Amino acid sequence: MLERLSARIEKSWYQNKWWNIWLLPLSAVFFLLSHARRLWLTVIVKAGKNNKIPVVVIGNINVGGTGKTPLTCRLVELLNEQSIKVGIISRGYGSNAPHYPYALA
Repeated sequence: MLERLSARIEKSWYQNKWWNIWLLPLSAVFFLLSHARRLWLTVIVKAGKNNKIPVVVIGNINVGGTGKTPLTCRLVELLNEQSIKVGIISRGYGSNAPHYPYALA
C-alpha cells in the first residue's frame, strides 16, 4: 500500500498537475525538519570535532536517473589523477550484504 502511494505521489509530481498543491504543506514540513536536523548536526553534534579528512556527499532525495553514479566515478578518476586516495561508502541500491557496514575492498 505504501509503495502504491509513493508511486502515485512521484507520478503526480512529474506530471505537474494543479492538484499537487496539497504537497506544499508536506514540503514545508520537510524543509523545516531538514533544516533543523542540519542545524543540530553542524552546531551541536559536530561542535568541537576537528575532521582532518575531507568528505564529499553525492546524493539527493531523488532515486535513480539523476547521475549520481557517473558523477561519483568521474570524481574518483579526477582525484586519483592527483594521487588522492578515495574511499566510497554506499549502501547500494538493492543491496543484500550480510551486515552493514560491509567492506568490499
